[in-house]
Amino acid sequence: MDLTKELLAGASFRAKGKWYAAQQVDAFLEELSVRLEEDSREREELAEDARALRRENARLREELAAAKAAPPAEALPPEDPRLPVCRDLERERDSLLQDIKALRQALEPYVDVGGIDWLRFPGGSTNTVSHRYGGRGIMKTLKAQAEQKGYHWIDWNVCADDATASHPDAAQILRNIRRDAEGHDLCVVLLHDTKATGQTVKALPDIIQWFREEGYTFCTVAQMQAVKDEVSQPNEQPAG
Repeated sequence: MDLTKELLAGASFRAKGKWYAAQQVDAFLEELSVRLEEDSREREELAEDARALRRENARLREELAAAKAAPPAEALPPEDPRLPVCRDLERERDSLLQDIKALRQALEPYVDVGGIDWLRFPGGSTNTVSHRYGGRGIMKTLKAQAEQKGYHWIDWNVCADDATASHPDAAQILRNIRRDAEGHDLCVVLLHDTKATGQTVKALPDIIQWFREEGYTFCTVAQMQAVKDEVSQPNEQPAG
């Protein structure tokens, strides 16, 4: 009788051991299935990134081929300040004023355009791309013309790089801004609002939070300029 009980107990122990081992195998297989699914998604994302890069590469190749096929621009003598592009220069000046006028008309139903006297030049006030259209003096001319019309212009010193061909996500946009903002007490951040820059909107709350945590204060361009003017003024020396 005792031998029978002992045999039954041993069989029960072995059955429990097999059940436990089966449970372990099931858990392992479940974890393996999850990992395989994650790897599959990651491979698909990498494949999509590769396809996007191939499309971008093909587009750049087409642009390069078109640029090579275009007739070369007439070389301009560097020693001649009166560049033979006066008609292009006139066209660029007129185009700038027409763009400003059209923009003010578009904004008029929503804001007081009479109080808007700041502008940002496409590409910045020192861009060199404009040279191919109006010569090396085009930006100097346009800045002077804007000032004559009562406008102030501003450039940026922090770029989010959110409109590049790599299409960065929100986290990368924040990293770009943090990188560019390093060493600047005053930051003017360049962001883009287009159909292709939806990640910029997602990044904006984190961008604002990061600047606040770093001790920055948000202000208008006019307020910022007033601070710059105040800082740039020499300290008055006491009389006597």
